[in-house]
Amino acid sequence: MLTIVEDTRQKKDKYKEAHQYFEDRGINVLRSKLPYGDYGLLTNMSRVIDTKKGFEECVGNFASKDHDRVKREIVEAKAHGIELIFLVIDKKANCLEDAKDWRNVHGKVKGETLYKILNAVQIRHGVRFEFCTPEQSGPKILELLGVQP
Repeated sequence: MLTIVEDTRQKKDKYKEAHQYFEDRGINVLRSKLPYGDYGLLTNMSRVIDTKKGFEECVGNFASKDHDRVKREIVEAKAHGIELIFLVIDKKANCLEDAKDWRNVHGKVKGETLYKILNAVQIRHGVRFEFCTPEQSGPKILELLGVQP
């Protein structure tokens, strides 16, 4: 039986669609503190998925004072041989370039600026940004973890 580990710092109901998908397929979700990311496989933690709820959360993590913490996590994960993939779960965004047209209604960071920051992180640290809708989140998490959905 497949078991996915979900970080305990992840809000329990943040991604209801993913949890429903896992439950419908008999996939166990074990909540435990993860050193990096939000989701991993119990049997293989060499790749973890860090979920972001849209570009809003990306701004909070990559274009704020939180940036140093996230950068440190990326560097430490890599040093431990762990591939860290950022999965942006959003109804509209399909790719990193979509950040250019994103309108920030809550703050000062513009979409074009966010794009440059995320692209630089991707290039400098060798991480990937993947995208899906909330409805696609369950199968996408499995796919990124290397499991056939």
